[in-house]
Amino acid sequence: MREEQMCVVDVNIKFTVGEPNSDGFLSFLNTNVRIRNGMTEIRWYKKLSLKNISLHSRSAHPIFTKVNLM
Repeated sequence: MREEQMCVVDVNIKFTVGEPNSDGFLSFLNTNVRIRNGMTEIRWYKKLSLKNISLHSRSAHPIFTKVNLM
């Protein structure tokens, strides 16, 4: 399905199309993926937040949630 067709499904859903970085890795979910010489390389990737989100240290969220927002 093309991007234009996907946007028709629901106007509230926003799609983005990524480009590989200078090393040839493409961000996909929480990984960077590159296929070189028929071999797949996968690296851990954490996307930078577009919003300044903060969470109070005494909130009821689990510790791993607080750590992952840092």
